[in-house]
Amino acid sequence: LEEYESTLAIQASSRQALGRRQAAHLRKRALTLQRVYRGHLGRLGYEGEQQARDARIRKAFWDGNATLVQKIWRGFWSRKHIHNFYLRKAYLDSVLRRGQEMRDLLSDHHNMLVQVEVERQAEEKLHKFEAVVGSLHHMLS
Repeated sequence: LEEYESTLAIQASSRQALGRRQAAHLRKRALTLQRVYRGHLGRLGYEGEQQARDARIRKAFWDGNATLVQKIWRGFWSRKHIHNFYLRKAYLDSVLRRGQEMRDLLSDHHNMLVQVEVERQAEEKLHKFEAVVGSLHHMLS
């Protein structure tokens, strides 16, 4: 009976050792599996961040190019239709021509007013002279 109990104790201790060894082995494999899976998730996250960063960089590049194209187009369109050099030149020429015509007209008007004033002063002198001479008719003989 003692031998049987000893045999049972030896078998139980060997099974315990084997169970501990299997549990340790399973624990090690579980840790390895967790480590590998966490690494996989980390790499996926990093790759997603890299792709998002690359997408932002590409978007910024193309947005900048689109802005440049829009700027060039708006400048071209503005120069062609709004600030047309030839239309502006024609307008300025017409303003100069109208200004010269107005200066000529005002000069003619001024000359006419000066002539009228000279004639008025001459006529006034003549009236004064006739008034003075008319009162001196006794000296005519």
